[in-house]
Amino acid sequence: MAFEVAWTASALRDRKAILKNWIDRNGSSAYSKKLYERWEVAIKLVSRNPYLGRPTRHEGVRVVLIGHYNIFYQPGQDVIHIVRIIDGRRDLSGLRF
Repeated sequence: MAFEVAWTASALRDRKAILKNWIDRNGSSAYSKKLYERWEVAIKLVSRNPYLGRPTRHEGVRVVLIGHYNIFYQPGQDVIHIVRIIDGRRDLSGLRF
């Protein structure tokens, strides 16, 4: 059984900013669509296997890496909360949720 997926406001902002950046950079939405689809496949997999991602230093938060992007999520009772999507090429030491 798959868990419900809920997005935090921060994760929605991250997603929108990343996809918009690629559209602006490439002058096309093709790469953004491909990236979005890869994220959706990963999130669907996580919703079926909530402990698939590796634990992080933040209590209860796990992460899966899709390309250069870290999808941080928190498994709950019947829901997976997508907390942030961050480019892994950034310094993540000061990351806040």
